[in-house]
Amino acid sequence: MSIFLRKLASNNKSPNFQSSQGVIGRHVRLEEHGNTVFCCAFSGESETHDIELATAAYDGTTRIWDVAKCTQNTSKKSKKILKGNSGGVWCCVYSSSSHVLVSGCSKGTLCAYSRGKYQILGRQDLAHGPNAVFSASMHDRSDVLATGGGDKRLKLWRVDDADSATPGISALSTLTGHSGDVVSCCFKPNTDLLVSGSEDRHIRVWDINSNECLQTLIGHTAEVCACSYDRDGSMLATASSDKTVRIWDSRQKNRCIQTISGHKASVYSCTFRKCSFDLLASASQDGSVAIWDPRNWKCCQVIRQHQGEVVGLAFHPHGTMLATGSADMAVNLYFVRNEGPQEADYVDFAGDWEKEEPTSPINGSSPQVPGSSSLRPASGPMVMEVATEFSPSIRPVDDELDPISSFNGRAQLGKQASVVRQMEAENAEDARLDLVSPDVRKELEDELALQQIILEQAMERKHRDGWKVRDADPEDVEELRVLLKKFYVEVNPTKLSRIEAIVQDYADRGGGPTEREALNMDLRAVYGVDLSSVASK
Repeated sequence: MSIFLRKLASNNKSPNFQSSQGVIGRHVRLEEHGNTVFCCAFSGESETHDIELATAAYDGTTRIWDVAKCTQNTSKKSKKILKGNSGGVWCCVYSSSSHVLVSGCSKGTLCAYSRGKYQILGRQDLAHGPNAVFSASMHDRSDVLATGGGDKRLKLWRVDDADSATPGISALSTLTGHSGDVVSCCFKPNTDLLVSGSEDRHIRVWDINSNECLQTLIGHTAEVCACSYDRDGSMLATASSDKTVRIWDSRQKNRCIQTISGHKASVYSCTFRKCSFDLLASASQDGSVAIWDPRNWKCCQVIRQHQGEVVGLAFHPHGTMLATGSADMAVNLYFVRNEGPQEADYVDFAGDWEKEEPTSPINGSSPQVPGSSSLRPASGPMVMEVATEFSPSIRPVDDELDPISSFNGRAQLGKQASVVRQMEAENAEDARLDLVSPDVRKELEDELALQQIILEQAMERKHRDGWKVRDADPEDVEELRVLLKKFYVEVNPTKLSRIEAIVQDYADRGGGPTEREALNMDLRAVYGVDLSSVASK
């Protein structure tokens, strides 16, 4: 499958914000995350806790923000930083009671935290085998959690809070049927129906009591990145890498009644406002957030305040704010007007692009993933050409021990993290694969994932005990520098300024064939070609 977003290069300039006019007004910018912010989730309000915002990012953290303090400029610092996940955090969701926060990560880990002190209540290390947990949704009337993962499965879990006899996360059942990774899911309000969206381009409707698929909705021509119901469950919105949002009417047997277009690239997220008046917000790889009026599906506002692809999206439970998370590593909190869209608010979204292009910190052009408009690059949830602080410089002494490590020192994520699926791809013509049952494959996959975790823990201990990476060969490093210059001149001149950082990271890791191939894997995932394309020039 394709990949969500690669990390955009950052600069030290302040964003050139546009003034917002329309239903969405001024905003507050929160900047603490160190990588793409994939998910935003508001809590409910309780007797003991005010409404909080949780944001999940690929820097490996989930941050908790006091919404009142942030919006009143009392404090723009997060109140808690949660680090229980073992990889980049893809999703987070509060339970229906708001007593528990659950997050899922790129290495298949699910973590449940108690609200307040945010202590870990429970953890599932291989929730979807070694594959990423891409999406999560909580039932609105029970403690049932649904997650979608890179193993093509939906899973149901029971989430118990700290007052329960068995607090934490326990498995209930597995739903199978999709032929691609499950990247989105949501419960229909006040029912036991669950909707899932997949890279196979299909939307499935499930009954969680019987675990049966009741209906398959077909219409999108690329992976389904997000899904959201309106307040009474009559309308389902789905966002896709085909650059559209589709509206399905549950009162008409889930017939598609509207296809919304206007975004210039993959639509990563969509969500309904569920208060006094309805709104639909959509967020895209093109750097924009569009606001739609469900009464007529006209666009009533376009927001371009981020400097990168916009991924996370959530409305405040009272409808007073909209939170967005982006590849520019920031979270924006926008204030929502007290009245719904008026005739004067409507804009021509397609024509609006001609007036002003969204900007990115790289080159002032619309951010794109070269070679693909879909949600996630083929090698996994995030291709990073430069290591982050979240990724320690750890590698085995012998190159042969590290066949699937990525350039940032971690195992390749998404599809590449599944050793079994990688082996299947390499031996697709071998008829003996048909003799291996799905259950046996799953056991093998889980066992390989466990061995990978054990290997990483051993490497971390060696690193902690003073084990050092061997020195890189200066000639090898200089050769890489020359090749990178040739490569970026041809495919992306805006990255020339990042070459020294990439070369230094390569040298710090000891260089050599494994690191070179890991870098080539990242380059192929982003650009479709690697350094071999310029080696002979």
